[in-house]
Order: sequence, then structure tokens, then C-alpha cells
Amino acid sequence: MKIKKTIPTLGVILGAVFIIAALYFRQDLSRSVGGVIFGIGGAILGVNLTELIGRILLERNPAKAAQQRIEQHDERNVAIRDKARAKTLEIAKWLILGLAFLSILADSPLWFTLSITLIYLLIYIIEWIFQSQLLKKM
Repeated sequence: MKIKKTIPTLGVILGAVFIIAALYFRQDLSRSVGGVIFGIGGAILGVNLTELIGRILLERNPAKAAQQRIEQHDERNVAIRDKARAKTLEIAKWLILGLAFLSILADSPLWFTLSITLIYLLIYIIEWIFQSQLLKKM
């Protein structure tokens, strides 16, 4: 079975381009901008290289690929993933709220504190919308 590898390959190329650009233009860019470009390139490269290697290994082992596809769509595994995502969202909400309180205690600029609070409210509103939709379905 042929597994598509186009997107991870493009991601590896894009990540490498970011890293090379950060290294090539390091004299022209400020240190922080160069570091951010290098970090983004490294993250893109790492994620897509891992995905590409995984797809290549699955292509070489069709039985493992079929087993993984079955496990991925298994009802029990789907429920476990959904529960884990819900718990992660709860933890993230508390961390964002804690960050807002820390920004108040640290006497950060008002725009920063309000931005964090707005992110928290957006997460809460989106969660509420999804809960309403799921309640209507069930």
C-alpha cells in the first residue's frame, strides 16, 4: 500500500529552509529574530521528519499499518483519546488562568494581562459551544 509522503517531505524542506535562512542571515537579523526563525525551523523539521520516518516504516510493514489503522478507529481508543483531550483542556485552562494572575502580580502591562484573559474566555466559549452541539446530538 502506498502511503502519501508529500506533506511531511515539504515540511522537512521548509524546516531546513528556515534553519538555513536563520544561519545565512544571522549577521543581518537581530539575535532574537534569528533565534525564533531557527527555533521554528527546527520544530517544523523535527515534527515532519518524525512523521516522514513513521510513514516510511509503515509503508515497509503493511501488516503493522493495517493494525495501526484498526486501533486508531477502535471505539475504545477513540473514547480514551477524547477523554485525554478533555483533561488536557482543563489543565491548559487552569495554566492560562494562573498565567493571568501571575501577570497581574508581576505588574505586567495591561494589554498582556487582558490578552491572556481574552484567550481564557475564548477557550471557555469554544468549549461551551462544542458542549451545546454535543448535547443536541445526543
